[in-house]
Amino acid sequence: MASNNKKPSGIKSAPALVDLSPPTVKKRKDDTAKRELAPLPEVKTDDVQVGKNQERSANAPQRTQSRLPELPPRSAGRTAKPPAPRLGQGAYARKKRRRFRYSLTPAVKRILSLIIALAVVGTFAVMILLWATSPNALAVYLNDLQVGYMPMDRETTSESFHEDVIAHIEGREQTNIITSYEITVRSARLVSGRNIFERQNMVGRISMAMSYQIVARAIYVENRFEVLVRGDNCVDEVVRLLMEPLVNANTQYHRIITPWRVEELVVDFDDDRLSSPLDAEGQLARIVPRYYPYTVQQGDNLGTIAIQFNTTPERIANANNITLDTIIHAERVLQVPTRLPLISIETVELATTEEDIPVQVIVQENPYQPTTHNVVLQEGSVGRQSVTTRTTLVNGRPVREEVLDAVIIRPMVDEITEVGTRPAGVEVR
Repeated sequence: MASNNKKPSGIKSAPALVDLSPPTVKKRKDDTAKRELAPLPEVKTDDVQVGKNQERSANAPQRTQSRLPELPPRSAGRTAKPPAPRLGQGAYARKKRRRFRYSLTPAVKRILSLIIALAVVGTFAVMILLWATSPNALAVYLNDLQVGYMPMDRETTSESFHEDVIAHIEGREQTNIITSYEITVRSARLVSGRNIFERQNMVGRISMAMSYQIVARAIYVENRFEVLVRGDNCVDEVVRLLMEPLVNANTQYHRIITPWRVEELVVDFDDDRLSSPLDAEGQLARIVPRYYPYTVQQGDNLGTIAIQFNTTPERIANANNITLDTIIHAERVLQVPTRLPLISIETVELATTEEDIPVQVIVQENPYQPTTHNVVLQEGSVGRQSVTTRTTLVNGRPVREEVLDAVIIRPMVDEITEVGTRPAGVEVR
């Protein structure tokens, strides 16, 4: 029996055991020394030397991996920038990450810069425009003719400046001044301070440029001059004096139907034609002959018509080319000469009166009753109504009347009567 110590033929020997224990300190120092003292391979451009270096590196023993940190690569001419440190998990790291996350991009920064620049430029442009267009002076015009400028005053208006001018003139003992000139104050913009006057100097300048004369009003009736009236309210006073005798308390309105006009005239101060309202009323109300168309009614004659219009039968006959013996028929229109005031005034009066509504009799025929048979079936009663009428008068004489409204106060009751129609001697079967 073979011994167990002998190696069987055909079986290779086991590989040598490798020491896996960690290197000792001495070995680490030896490796470090060998690495530092090992000569560097020569680098040449020829192929022979390159091959030798490759064989040498292949035959060289494998070095153990060192645990020392690798040195950073050297750049040509300057040191390389160390890599950015990695952020950890602390609060400072979270803050840094948040700041990096919300940072603006360059495109957004350029857009914001452009918006801010446009806003600044627009603000300055608006300020310059407001300064260029805002008024800093007042321009004074006399009948649309510029006479000068005044410094800006918020309380100055056309009316107040005109009152100052009138007060300045009346201070020279010239009273009752009425001028037809129009003073206008407008806002203006002056870059330079030329032609700037004070308010008092401007008032004096305007007062010397204006001509003050008395203004009167001429009244024309049917394109014919009648009278010259002084003052502003004299025309209204003349109309009131003319209409007062023709208007009563029931008048709704009145109007002047005679064509007339009022013109404003500039006359001298000592004009003898200027009259007071009473003188003007006397001239306008003087009696002049006029013709009025009159429709003849049943029973009229020349005498009754003449009395009605305050004239004579001879004048009516002469105006219509007839004689006193001419028979006039109803519905004929005569031209009656009458003496009317120069101004014809039409007034309208409203009147409300109460009137009775007469009883209406209704007859019912009965052929079955004789003709002598009359029976009242229903008694009637008179009604009452309120009637509103409108009467038109010309110079106090009524010319037209119409009913506007009728309100029944008490209704009327019809009277119904039955009347027999059967002749005598006729029997009804």
